[in-house]
Amino acid sequence: MTERVVIDASIAVPLVVSESATPTVSRLIRPWAESATELIVPFQFWLELSNVLGRRHRRPPEATIEVLVLLDGLGLRTLEADRPLLLLAIDAMARHELSAYDALYLALAQSTYAGLATLDRRLAAAASAEGLSVQPADDERLAETRVAYASDGPLEPLWLRSAAVGRHIAELRRAALERVT
Repeated sequence: MTERVVIDASIAVPLVVSESATPTVSRLIRPWAESATELIVPFQFWLELSNVLGRRHRRPPEATIEVLVLLDGLGLRTLEADRPLLLLAIDAMARHELSAYDALYLALAQSTYAGLATLDRRLAAAASAEGLSVQPADDERLAETRVAYASDGPLEPLWLRSAAVGRHIAELRRAALERVT
């Protein structure tokens, strides 16, 4: 079986912009690109990457497009988020206090039986808690400042306690996992 790795945007940025994580990310990506490893990203990856390059790094549009073309050369497989995957992400968001964006990376890794490559400590911790393989090593990850959303504690909406919702999420998870196999 071909190894699969879901890559989040925090891994892609140091590939194309010189940052402290660039050597670590280059060390990870090179063997994957040279092997049969399937590199997977959700559609949002491209939006996040474009946003970081344009807003944080002030790259002009043509430079951002060049980066997208360069990353296309890695053979990244882009997957859309359908409703079952979105519901898995909402579940992960609530259980692990993740942003919806990060939760989608986690849900995608779970539903495709993939490892996860991220520099985000919170996302990596959530993936580890779910039993996923996470790279790079813990000491090579970044701590990100988080913006508080609705509360300072874990999200625990009332709908999570509903048996009907629990059955529905379990059925969607089963359906998402069956699609991949």
